[in-house]
Amino acid sequence: MPNGGCPFFTPGSRKFATKTFTALGKKGKKRGGWDAGLTADMLSWYQQENPLENRQWQVLKWELLYPHLFEGIMTKYYEKREKTWSPAKYYSRLQDMIAVEKTLGHVMEGFEGLIPREA
Repeated sequence: MPNGGCPFFTPGSRKFATKTFTALGKKGKKRGGWDAGLTADMLSWYQQENPLENRQWQVLKWELLYPHLFEGIMTKYYEKREKTWSPAKYYSRLQDMIAVEKTLGHVMEGFEGLIPREA
């Protein structure tokens, strides 16, 4: 393996996956849930400009399944990054984020169909 890296987890695919999740997750949070059409469109547009290999699509799939929003609110709570937030505010935000993450299932059910055949 070049540079001793993992063949299925290249820096480029990780960076793409993280940026994609951030963009899609923020859109989902604002809209109250994940939008399968928007997700498919964004991934298609990216694929047209910078094609991913099948192994990178698999990394992206697992990256999208990771509960980033949950991790974010929990680290914010335990690191006390929001000094003005009460426990009730954290609980409310946690409930909102869980609701958004639960909407990801319908997007992921069709994930394999988003992968171009030539990837």
